[in-house]
Amino acid sequence: MFPEEKVRNEVAIMRYILDQTSIPVPFVLHWGTRKDGPLDPELGPFIIMEYMDHHTNMYDVLNTPGRSRAYRRILDPDFDEDELERL
Repeated sequence: MFPEEKVRNEVAIMRYILDQTSIPVPFVLHWGTRKDGPLDPELGPFIIMEYMDHHTNMYDVLNTPGRSRAYRRILDPDFDEDELERL
């Protein structure tokens, strides 16, 4: 509903996590509002960040085993609650 506020909050949270924890987050190179867009001002708010190499993602970890990505994601009902809290 408020995309520019959402982007501003995401950048602030990423910077906070980077500064205050050891959790790896991509470095934000630049961000801006719709009117700040580097190409077409109609593209909307944006974040340009470094790429982080990864081997898996939360979707694959939390998804019900055997359920394809093509279908709506469903949290694995047998997922360990302590592991979920850690993630």
